[in-house]
Amino acid sequence: MAKVVPFQPARAVGFRDIPEPNEIFECPGCHVKVIVRSDYSCPSCQVDMRNVSDDGQRRITVSDGAVLPALCAHCGGEAEGYRPLAVSRTLDDGGLHWFWRGLAALIMHVPSGLKTRQSVTISVDVPFCGSCRECPPLRPEHVRFAEREVTLLVHERLRRAIDEQLGGL
Repeated sequence: MAKVVPFQPARAVGFRDIPEPNEIFECPGCHVKVIVRSDYSCPSCQVDMRNVSDDGQRRITVSDGAVLPALCAHCGGEAEGYRPLAVSRTLDDGGLHWFWRGLAALIMHVPSGLKTRQSVTISVDVPFCGSCRECPPLRPEHVRFAEREVTLLVHERLRRAIDEQLGGL
């Protein structure tokens, strides 16, 4: 059975933990959690996970309105401010089936094109430092509107601070 092992670099500069085959591991190349193949290649991006340099970025999933620690999401330095990140989507029911719409229009004099629309916005204030103020804004890696969560790539110091805030969960 595979075990969950978050990607964490080793203490020495330039080295990192190497996963064992069949472990669940965050690939340092594509940042996707994968089961490591016996040849140490990533099934998602096909790189050899032993030879990829660590870029210091980690995945986090945050809920709508989450308050992130005051560490820059780009470089991990002390943050000077926050930049809003908002993702919106309009959800609709697709309208009622054409038969039921027509029947409702005949019986109850209801317009047949009646649809229910709901707009969902997920917003998170992302910390940044003075030197990263001009960096391009973070782009969501994945958005789950039903759970009101967004997944971002951030600096490992911010990820560690979030883990400490949550008690290592």
